[in-house]
Amino acid sequence: MERLQKWAHIAEITGAVAVVVSLLYVGYQVRENTTAMQSQTEINLFSLSTELHAWYRDPVFVDLVARANADFDALSVAERMQLERFVMSGMDLWAYALKSFRRGTIDEEEWLAWNGFFSGEFESDPWRRIYAQYRHGYADSFRQHVDSLVD
Repeated sequence: MERLQKWAHIAEITGAVAVVVSLLYVGYQVRENTTAMQSQTEINLFSLSTELHAWYRDPVFVDLVARANADFDALSVAERMQLERFVMSGMDLWAYALKSFRRGTIDEEEWLAWNGFFSGEFESDPWRRIYAQYRHGYADSFRQHVDSLVD
């Protein structure tokens, strides 16, 4: 019987060690997964921003932005629609960056860089006017963030 108890204690210790090793492995996997998610989110943000900035390769569009900054009301309906799509793409990217930061898939430094860029864009009259027209299409948390810049 004593021999059986000895083996039972060895089995308990072995089981406990196996549980600890399993937990350490799960923790490692979670950390690796978090790092991979953060990297993927950063890639997504940069890919989307590249698409957004591609608009500026078109001199006609650059002229449109310059004219909108000078006198938004002078734009034609078609020009306004084009600029609205551009600005809304930017707002969508900004909202995605905020959501990613709040979910922990980008760090604070990355968020501050994106927020700084879009806050600068938002200082222009066309961005503010277009956002005001479409703000209802965004989550409350994003609207509160953007609206705090206007106050």
